[in-house]
Amino acid sequence: MKFSVKIILSLMLVVWLALGCEDSKDNTKVSFGVNTHIIDCVATAEVFIDGVSVGTIPGYCDAITDCESSNTLNKDVEAGEHTYKIEVKGVDGGCYRVEEGSFEINNNECVKIFMDLSLRKE
Repeated sequence: MKFSVKIILSLMLVVWLALGCEDSKDNTKVSFGVNTHIIDCVATAEVFIDGVSVGTIPGYCDAITDCESSNTLNKDVEAGEHTYKIEVKGVDGGCYRVEEGSFEINNNECVKIFMDLSLRKE
């Protein structure tokens, strides 16, 4: 009988540890937005994190209110330092704009990166 109790307690400990690790996952998210509606061009905005394409911003906005905002590209990322690039390209090949930079994100943090096309950088 003592053997069965030890096995049950051991299994309970394993399950508790596994669930505890599951709960400790960090919620780190980055949100990308762009105001493409202000340029005279039908365009898409592709986002790269650490040199890898992570998707296209699905719409336009004038500001990012949180990391779940509509018309923004919201991605889970690992805590630490990252680089990003946003490429805006017109469907006809015109209106090309690019913004590159870096950001640092901590555990359970939301970082908002907004590309303001009214601030034309030459």
